[in-house]
This record gives sequence, structure tokens and C-alpha cells, in this order.
Amino acid sequence: MRGISEKDSKDIMHGTRPADLVCFNELPQIGRFGKAEVEIAAGKLIKFFQKLGFWKIIDIKELIVFYDEQGWDHRDMLFGLSGAWIDDGGFGSLVPDHGELIIRGSDGCYCITDLFIQTCAKK
Repeated sequence: MRGISEKDSKDIMHGTRPADLVCFNELPQIGRFGKAEVEIAAGKLIKFFQKLGFWKIIDIKELIVFYDEQGWDHRDMLFGLSGAWIDDGGFGSLVPDHGELIIRGSDGCYCITDLFIQTCAKK
């Protein structure tokens, strides 16, 4: 699974832009991931990229600044997007990893993947 870089975004390799994706409700949700916390984390990430206007590798500090501008709590900003997680509503069951949606590089920056974009873009 490869991540999306700013170069990819400018080359329009995948055809889906942040503006093409729709978020629902006051707390943005995508409607593709199931659990509300994961939906909201994905929706807020899409809102971040929509503000930028393109996909790019991000430093977590950029995302924190965006969250602060929106008045959002940034403690759960990537909840459920980076691997398996515990579903506290499902008697503590482990929700299996659904694939790499966001990748943390060795430099500490984050990169969304094709899978994240494809999942968000499903009709």
C-alpha cells in the first residue's frame, strides 16, 4: 500500500480530490467506517485536506493547528485510522485492522493512503 504525496496530488494520479468528498453532519462523518469515532476522525481529516485543496504528507503539528482553529479536541484525531483498535461499545472487542489508511513515516510525518481515499470516495 502506498501513501499519497503532494507530488501525486499535483500529478492527479488517482483522480479524487478532497473537494470531491462529502462529509455529513455538524461533526463531519464520511459514512464508510462504521464506528462514530472513526467516522468523525476520517471526516475531520477530509475537512483538513479540503481546506488545503490537495493531498499532501502532513506534520502532526499542522493538523493540531487546524483542530485548534476549529475548536476540536485533538486527542483522538487519528482514532481507528492507523490500525486495529478496541471497540469499547462492543464489550472491549478488538476491531481488526482494515488496512493501512494513514501511515506514519520514520520522519514522524503522516501520509494518507490510496485505500483511505478510495474508502472515503465509495458511493
